[in-house]
Amino acid sequence: MTTDIDEQWERLCQEHDAARDAFFNAFLPVRASFGAAAASGEPLPNPLFTQLQEWEAAEAAWNDVIQRMKHFVETHVPLRK
Repeated sequence: MTTDIDEQWERLCQEHDAARDAFFNAFLPVRASFGAAAASGEPLPNPLFTQLQEWEAAEAAWNDVIQRMKHFVETHVPLRK
């Protein structure tokens, strides 16, 4: 049983790492569009709509994994009082 729990936790940790990386990778183009404009002193451009959609989707996916990790911990780790 413990091995199954360990495997589930390891899988969640791997999903978390992948989701976190996807979030930051999706944020890079959004950040770059603002950073380039700020450095040049030009008005800030709006990121492309698709860039924002990808960033928001990555954020939602990362938050989903975080919620599943919280549920896993609440289910499998006894609380100390």
